[in-house]
Amino acid sequence: MAACAVLGARLLFCLFTARQEAAWWVWAAASFLPVSQLFPFVFPMADRYLYFIAPGLVGAALLLGSELWTRLGPAQARAAGRALTVAAALVVAVFAWQSHARSHLWTSESLLIVDGVRHYPEGALAHYGRARQAALRRDWDAAVASLRVATARGHRGLAHLLTDAAFSSQLGRPEMRSFVRELAGRQIEQIRSGGRLTVPSLLRLAQFHMIREEYDQATAVLEEIIVGGGPYERNARDLLAELTRGAAR
Repeated sequence: MAACAVLGARLLFCLFTARQEAAWWVWAAASFLPVSQLFPFVFPMADRYLYFIAPGLVGAALLLGSELWTRLGPAQARAAGRALTVAAALVVAVFAWQSHARSHLWTSESLLIVDGVRHYPEGALAHYGRARQAALRRDWDAAVASLRVATARGHRGLAHLLTDAAFSSQLGRPEMRSFVRELAGRQIEQIRSGGRLTVPSLLRLAQFHMIREEYDQATAVLEEIIVGGGPYERNARDLLAELTRGAAR
């Protein structure tokens, strides 16, 4: 808030005095606005957001710096130049050390998960980790409770449940089966409410109906794809054969 107040005041000053610097501050502000959580979204942190903001900040800072530099005398300019050089070297050294210290996280997904849990103990990843621990203890009520919180906070629960060894072998348990059906139901609602359905969306819809053992609905969707033909017809026929075998079992 303090930074926004300072930058906002500088922007207004530059606008009223018709300085070129104003355009760069506007660039930075306009780039920040979509990711400022004015309209909240699930993953608010990513370095790619800086790619659009940085040019505005750098351009404005250079123009402001050059203006301030012209006000210095020769001796002051030399002293300021040495101080800025030392400061820049320290910043680079600190970031280099930090990058090296954190680089080990990218050698293992497990390390990345542990670090995420440590820094965000109430985040989606932390609750998913607690669910895995509960599943390994065979405490399925606790596992489902943690999974429910994790998915509510943005974790892609269903895809991980179907592939994670901690859960995939136990999806037939009543607690897990009920939760998986619930997640599949949410996905169906999301797809149905998304407007016109594409063929890949129809395939996903059929799969979610199969997970919920809603074989009639899944069959109707797959037959719709087969009648329409196209590159996904083979996928639909394979799923329909799998559905028939599952229904028979």
